[in-house]
Amino acid sequence: MSIVSCKETDCQHKVQARGMCRTHYSYWQRANAKHTMTCVICGDPFTHNRKDRRTCSAACRIAMTLANEGWQQRSLAEASRKGADIVLRLRAKTWLGQKVPPRKGGALVAGQCAYCPTYFVGSAGSRYCSDRCANNAAWKRRYDQRGEFKVTDKLRLSIYERDSYTCQLCRQPVDITVHYQHLMSPTLDHIIPQSHQLIPDHTAKNLRLAHRLCNSVRGDRLINA
Repeated sequence: MSIVSCKETDCQHKVQARGMCRTHYSYWQRANAKHTMTCVICGDPFTHNRKDRRTCSAACRIAMTLANEGWQQRSLAEASRKGADIVLRLRAKTWLGQKVPPRKGGALVAGQCAYCPTYFVGSAGSRYCSDRCANNAAWKRRYDQRGEFKVTDKLRLSIYERDSYTCQLCRQPVDITVHYQHLMSPTLDHIIPQSHQLIPDHTAKNLRLAHRLCNSVRGDRLINA
C-alpha cells in the first residue's frame, strides 16, 4: 500500500517525494540538496541548493551585474528590485562581520525591528527589518483605528515567554511550532472577553497564552478569569 500522507508529525498532506509533502520536501531540499558549481567571476567552487546560481558571493554578483552589457536597457522597476536584493545581501554580510565592497550612501545602523523581535542592519531611520513587517505594522494601525484585535509579533512572543509557554486554561505545555490551524496551536486569550467590554482591552495584562481548542471551548464565558 502506497503512502498517501506526509511522514512528518501532524502533517496530513499528500506525498510529493521521499515520503514528504511539497512543503516539507522543499525544507529538506534546501538543507540537503546541495549542488557544487564554479563562480563565473572569481572561479572559486561553491555549493548551493539552486542549480542556476552563477556567483558565490554578493561581491561577485555585483561584478556580474555591472558586467552585464544589456543592464542599462532594462526597466527601472527591475533595476530597483535588483539593487534592493544586492543591498539586502550586503547588509547580511555586514552584520556577520565579513568584508564587503564600500557602500555608497548613508551609514548603516543596527537595531531591533519595531514589529518583530529580529535584530537587523539597515539605513538610518529604518524601523522594520523587512517589507513584510512594515506591511504588518501598517495593517495593525488600521486594526487599531477600527478597534479590532491584532498584536505585534514582539508582543505575542513576550506573552508566550511570560506564561512560560503553558496554556493558562488547561495548564498544559504549548508547542508554538505547530501549524496555526492545529487544535493545539498557540493563541492569545482575552482574560476579560471582548464582548464584556465597551472598549476591549488588547494590552498584555488582559492577554494570556492558550491552546486554540481551549480558547474555543471557553468562548466568552467568564471562567478562569
